[in-house]
Amino acid sequence: KIFWKIGWNVNVPILDTTVGRRLGSYLLKDNFNEDASLLEQRKFRASMGVDNKIISNSSSSNGIIVFQNEIFDNGNNYNNVTGYYSGAIQAEFYVEIWADIWIKNKSGNRTGTYIKFQLFLEKLDGTYIELDSREYKDDALLLRDEKITLSSTILVFQTEKVVVKFNNSGDEYREVTIKGKSVFYNKPLY
Repeated sequence: KIFWKIGWNVNVPILDTTVGRRLGSYLLKDNFNEDASLLEQRKFRASMGVDNKIISNSSSSNGIIVFQNEIFDNGNNYNNVTGYYSGAIQAEFYVEIWADIWIKNKSGNRTGTYIKFQLFLEKLDGTYIELDSREYKDDALLLRDEKITLSSTILVFQTEKVVVKFNNSGDEYREVTIKGKSVFYNKPLY
């Protein structure tokens, strides 16, 4: 109803509910991100839990890295099936991946094979904003228990999501196994 008063014709039934009004007042407060009880509901930490081979091929592929073991997620904002975090918060997001990475050069030629890990913010319209990334580009590479850290301080609105992805391409065979101790989490900014 507040939008109608300023001339906008917006009809969003969720905003007329208790949950919608609470969310709207939370986002519009001067002290946004200072309510300790709400911040506790937005915090999460998830781990891989078990080793997971995400790449084992010589063709291009990409996908979402899903941290399946929720250590804590008080507000149910992290989906351990899809890999998306969707709570409204201003926080530092961290990804700590330990991985075995192998690029095998069978041809002896320089092929530009790469493996890339990325932290993204997905907007409501489906566009992605890359927040941080780490790329391994080589024609022959073997790393054991390599630590990969991605991080970003960001304001996430209710309609947005944070996700970790991988991408790889090139002609050479490659494998990536993410270790079970890998984690994805946030730290609210007070």
